[in-house]
Amino acid sequence: MASPVVVDDTAMTDSTTARPLPCGTWPSPITAADVAGQYRQVSFPMTKDGEVWWQETLPAELGRTTVVHLGTEGKPRQVLSALWDARTRVHEYGGRSYLPVRAAARPAGRRSWAIVFANFADQRLYLADEPGPDGAGTSPRPLTPAPLGDPGTAALRYADFALSPDGGEVWCVQERHEAGKVTRAIVAVPLDGSAAERAGAIRELVSGAGFYAFPAPSPDGRRLAWVCWNHPRMPWDGTELRVAQVDDGIPGKGALVKGGTGESVLAPAWRDDTSLYLVSDWPGWWKAAGASGSACSIPAPGNSPTWTSRTGSSPPGCRRTACRSWPWPAARPRRCR
Repeated sequence: MASPVVVDDTAMTDSTTARPLPCGTWPSPITAADVAGQYRQVSFPMTKDGEVWWQETLPAELGRTTVVHLGTEGKPRQVLSALWDARTRVHEYGGRSYLPVRAAARPAGRRSWAIVFANFADQRLYLADEPGPDGAGTSPRPLTPAPLGDPGTAALRYADFALSPDGGEVWCVQERHEAGKVTRAIVAVPLDGSAAERAGAIRELVSGAGFYAFPAPSPDGRRLAWVCWNHPRMPWDGTELRVAQVDDGIPGKGALVKGGTGESVLAPAWRDDTSLYLVSDWPGWWKAAGASGSACSIPAPGNSPTWTSRTGSSPPGCRRTACRSWPWPAARPRRCR
């Protein structure tokens, strides 16, 4: 015999023990600090010889940015301890603020890594060795002069780092704030620390434009590529990709390879000693074309504006970008086929 059906005939009422509150004022055990404290921003990853680095923002440390290294042993470790904050203020928006470089050989003969980074508090460049097995690291060593802070003296900032062909310098964008004016150049900062006390040890490589980005030495060290543009154009309006021949560590006059007032070119990367990959919006949207003539494109912007340093990249899903090659010493470029 089937069981009788139980009917809930309890009348619903409008009564409630909860006190009505205006929208947005309801109490919650989850606070804004709880939410923000769980947000660890990871950005600007780099790989070298099978090892990985990235910047990581730490909300529990007032937003300090450290650099994390994932080595061959498979364990990520912070390279920068508390009080060190890897954040550059070039263009005010910052960007990638570090560069891995090879350090001196350790007693066991194993070569280790160090990083060059821009410290937020004073905007100086520092060289920091990787921590030891116990997690302890040495204090970072300054590579650039300390800010004087006196009225009328120049305040210097650095970003967009690339290792020089001989491995003895970092080639990067320097931003100079002086007497109410801001100028920029591509400079060479020695890794031996000689410029920390002697500003003249920093060499100027390229100057004259209003803005610079993406300095990139060729694999053989004989050429330097970079992107530049001038006010009032924004980097998505029009930029120039220029390449100069390098003799004894000194670049010559840059030849225009691609870009102009109506074309934005970003993210140059060397394919080999004489040809480049790049990203360009010349067809009206970001276009990527390979050196073999194959192409892929997307109908919407696939690259970020250069608000921050080292943000350019190939469009998502595309393994190749446009390539330009040219015979030297002739300055006129030719399209890769």
